[in-house]
Amino acid sequence: MPSLGKHVAETTFGRIGFGFAPNDYIQIKPIPSDTAPLPRTSCQPCVRRHYAEPCQTGHLSSVGETAGSRRATPVDRERKGGKRCIYTLSNSTPVRPHGGNRSSQGRSGADRSRQPSSPSPSSVQLNEMQSPSPSPSLRNSILNRRATCGHGYLGATSYSAVLQETRDNLNLLGATPQTHDSSRDVLGREEPDILTPSIRELCFTVLRLLPQPNKVVFQKKGNSAVYQSYMHRVAEHILKTLYETWGEHLNAGAEDETKLEDMAKAVCVNSMEPFSDSIRDTEEWLSQFSGPNLRWEAIGVLFDLLDTEAKSVKRRFVSDTQHEHLEYLRRIAAAGIQTLGLCIQLSREFTSGNILLIFLHHRRATLESITSGDASLPTWQCHAAHISLLTFHGFHDEPNTHSYRYNPTYRPSLAIECRRRILATSFCSDNVMVTFTGRPPLLGTNYISTPLPLDISDDVLFSDEQTLVRVASETLDERGWNISNQFYPATTIRARAVLSHIRAEIIELALGKDPFAFERIGQLRAKQIQAVSEFPESVVFQLQDIRATDTDNTRFYQRLLVRLEILMNEFLLDRLQYRHFQADSSDLLVTAYEMVVLVLTVWTHMDLFTEKRNFDWVLMGYGAPAGGVLCMELLNPTLQGAHPKNADISRSAIIQKLSLLVGFFEWVSPSAPNAALCENAMTTIKHVLDATLNSTGPAAAGRLQFRSA
Repeated sequence: MPSLGKHVAETTFGRIGFGFAPNDYIQIKPIPSDTAPLPRTSCQPCVRRHYAEPCQTGHLSSVGETAGSRRATPVDRERKGGKRCIYTLSNSTPVRPHGGNRSSQGRSGADRSRQPSSPSPSSVQLNEMQSPSPSPSLRNSILNRRATCGHGYLGATSYSAVLQETRDNLNLLGATPQTHDSSRDVLGREEPDILTPSIRELCFTVLRLLPQPNKVVFQKKGNSAVYQSYMHRVAEHILKTLYETWGEHLNAGAEDETKLEDMAKAVCVNSMEPFSDSIRDTEEWLSQFSGPNLRWEAIGVLFDLLDTEAKSVKRRFVSDTQHEHLEYLRRIAAAGIQTLGLCIQLSREFTSGNILLIFLHHRRATLESITSGDASLPTWQCHAAHISLLTFHGFHDEPNTHSYRYNPTYRPSLAIECRRRILATSFCSDNVMVTFTGRPPLLGTNYISTPLPLDISDDVLFSDEQTLVRVASETLDERGWNISNQFYPATTIRARAVLSHIRAEIIELALGKDPFAFERIGQLRAKQIQAVSEFPESVVFQLQDIRATDTDNTRFYQRLLVRLEILMNEFLLDRLQYRHFQADSSDLLVTAYEMVVLVLTVWTHMDLFTEKRNFDWVLMGYGAPAGGVLCMELLNPTLQGAHPKNADISRSAIIQKLSLLVGFFEWVSPSAPNAALCENAMTTIKHVLDATLNSTGPAAAGRLQFRSA
């Protein structure tokens, strides 16, 4: 049994990190029972258990001991041996809570005045402190927070649909039914146990990670963080108001825990306040989670900005005056995904979610894919948590809309546009993951009525409502694209979202079990041609632009990704056409060849994309399947000279491109999350090249038949 525990710890927590997988195993070790357990963390209905690395003192979880055994908890261990557990987020030495006998009522005043050691971002420590019997006031606090969790979005088939129709009819008759707002009860009640010992430790850990005032200077990087640029603008506002409101508390936090505790209590109370997306005024919407109204999820958004800056600054020249700033960012990068996990956990203690928490889940899934791989179970679990929270709050179904197409009568606001952007980005992520793994989608296009975000700049988005409405009416066409040929972060989001709606229909055919007609493929192909023809000129990709001296590298890279998405849709349609109907597949080789050319462009011009880091997903997501088609052509050749639809395609050109593709696969580090997948793909291509160049003649069976256009 101990060997099983060791194996579990090494294979899960080594890459999952903090609080991500609901079925992770933990090691629990006892410490001397001279201290009694402390009160249980409140708001259990709204948050999952705390997860961290194995306890540093000896217990072993009973998960998996028998087929029918239930999960053992720290409470079970306390009942059996009166011993508590300590969890850490790294291999650092555990710190025991300050000792002495304690009652089940919590810490004494002397204990609270003691100053625990300050954890560093790269070695975040958490003491798990629970009790089987919380106090009555704590029970009331738990019930109060259960009320704040709410029931979320309820659709047309829900139990409330008919009741809502009844209320509407009563309104028509002049009778207004009385409804109960549980959130009002919660806001009017006192929260005596809001800062329980375990929550207090979490709060202190997060607050000590925040930068000291005037110690962080951001470098402007253009639109390098395209898909979260709007949230990073929100984070910059949070950072500014953070120092204005809480600078004294952050400065005094290292010496005076009272200041830090006051700030922690205030942020906890703020996080329980209702969050509104119906506010149209920009400043008012921002003020509900910044300044004196700071929330834990807002702090998480700030950490995401700091993490992005940290990973970018390492690739830029840093002057002598920035060394202190760089050192802090290195510590933030070392904490990485664990920091987001802490903020998510604290947020879930006090709220069922909002757009900020949805964004944190989205970023956590992205960072997890970078850590453990795009096809890994932790990544899929994080992605599922993100999509479930998104649909729980109804971001997929915007009221009074019946299509994701643009409505010319729409009056935009910052709150609504942020909702639309996070929905579009999440939908794209879901389709990319489904294409990469072949697993069923978590978010279908048939269930999305929320329109696409407008093609406007972030500067306009964060202006006042009157400016936003005026610019939208003057600079957008009837589809929502800007007519000034400008390339904004929203431009890429819109373009990829349009292609994702088509991809979702293709995936339904590819993964579904129902038969479909050959004409359906033609309809989807025509639909994509029509959609791409409506794209503005700023989205059109031109390979020769890479040689221009005035090329915006970020814009070029985003255009390349949009082009790859177009080609992937065509690739999937060509594959469906050949597999199900054995139809002419001459276009398949043309599409696959262009995909390989574009993927190789990323590698051969990698020095231009200094802000980008993780190219292995591009290689595996687009290069590997396209390279497989080129390998099939070498094994079962059909070309006599050049391809009739693309003169650049020849047997010699295919061998050259595959050889370069092998070099790209070899470039991937053995420690990269997708290293094993890349190794398998590379080995297959090498075998095909060996068989092709060393054999006396090509194979004859299974050829693809090409006909001249």
